[in-house]
Amino acid sequence: PLIVSLRRETQLDAHYEVRPMRLRFAQGVDVPNNAQVTVKVLNEDGTDGNTWIRVEQSGSTDKHITTEGTSQGKRKYFTTTLMDEMDDNVSVPRNDLMNGTVVWVYVDEAPYDKATPTRTSRTAILRVTYKVGNETVDTKDYHIRQFNLHKIQGNDNPNPYYIECYEEFLYNYDSEDSYGQTKEEGMPWGLDGEQLSKKHKSFKIDENNADWNEDYNAAYNEDNSYMFYDFYIGKHDAKIQEKNNAPVVRNFAGQDFTKEIVSTAGIQYLTMAEQASSAVQYCYNRNKRKADGTVDVKWYLPSADELEDFIVTAYSYYEEFQENFYWTSQPAYIKNIFYYEYKTRGGFLNLQTVTEDAYGFEVYEENTGYARASKVYNDLTPAPSGLNDKPKTERTDSPWSNNPQVLGYYNLWYAWKKPVSGDATLEKMDKSKEAQAVYTEYKNETKGSRYGAYLGHLEDLKQEGYMGRMESHRVRCAYRP
Repeated sequence: PLIVSLRRETQLDAHYEVRPMRLRFAQGVDVPNNAQVTVKVLNEDGTDGNTWIRVEQSGSTDKHITTEGTSQGKRKYFTTTLMDEMDDNVSVPRNDLMNGTVVWVYVDEAPYDKATPTRTSRTAILRVTYKVGNETVDTKDYHIRQFNLHKIQGNDNPNPYYIECYEEFLYNYDSEDSYGQTKEEGMPWGLDGEQLSKKHKSFKIDENNADWNEDYNAAYNEDNSYMFYDFYIGKHDAKIQEKNNAPVVRNFAGQDFTKEIVSTAGIQYLTMAEQASSAVQYCYNRNKRKADGTVDVKWYLPSADELEDFIVTAYSYYEEFQENFYWTSQPAYIKNIFYYEYKTRGGFLNLQTVTEDAYGFEVYEENTGYARASKVYNDLTPAPSGLNDKPKTERTDSPWSNNPQVLGYYNLWYAWKKPVSGDATLEKMDKSKEAQAVYTEYKNETKGSRYGAYLGHLEDLKQEGYMGRMESHRVRCAYRP
């Protein structure tokens, strides 16, 4: 009389997994009062001693989720000590089965072993037994299969990658979930409007002028009024580093990027009833939680250079790699100009101001509405995720007189000026001004203006992987021990 519902039990991933086994007696069937069902965890060969799967009937203590919904009664968190707190068997009495109950199946993280062959798996048995009194009436075995980490040796990184084999957000794992076979084709990057770059300055002044350096340092140390971008990688951003030798470029840094975003944005570790609201939070919650609430971040959202490196190598393994954009752990940026003009008094009776020197170069700052995604095309070339040097529609008018040096095409533009000698602070243009107003203001100021820029629109500059943070794209979490 027993009806068992268990989904995708042979497609578990290397991170921890929790699945509901829903049990109920069929309606209209006469079930003896002393009937019961047992669920027992066994090794693949049917012997006792399994240590990586545990079972527990839906609970109601402070360690369990007690709210309504399909997750009711499961543990709130998958902790590092959880497997020691539960048993390898459970007995469910008749009355609980008349209206249905849940036995939650907890599968521990697959052990990391750098020598494990690619995409291997381990298997165990869940033995469901229907008894009347002490007599066994029927037994059915369900085979649980968990894949190990997929180890990939890329072409660029000397260290191998370890990635998950499935993207769970695409599938339905519970017979009582309301959505269909495919939940959605991805998830938002999230954190829309949040400034995540607060650590690394967008530029530095490589000059001996003491006044310039004093103002530059004061601006960063006192009010952080200059620009920051923390997510440069050498593969895509070396050009900006060459121009001003300022950004901190980090290679294969997805794990660090993930940790920093979690810290800066205050991302919370979710209970197992909650859905992630960002791609970073999704990968962050693949990690187990310690008893004190802290999380050791081993599962993370890859950076673009990591993602592209392992997709190229694993391109033939996963059909989804061949057509979808995947989120990286990098916010997008916008291009700006730093323009610095140093003036002194001179000329007739020392009343005129004279431009002694001017300084200008390109800088980036975070675009809080966009993030960087990537994919690999059929020819195994990656899709770029930054901004082009020129817009699709070039401007032909010259915005400056006296033949200035044109730095490039930009969406927004800031300028700083060192005022007349003796003044203490920098003069920074108002960020709230419209780009066209800024353009007009500086177009008409010709004296001492040595650097100029064409102001392009963002839509004319975006590359293929430059995506809005609330767009939905795929996520593939990676693991680093």
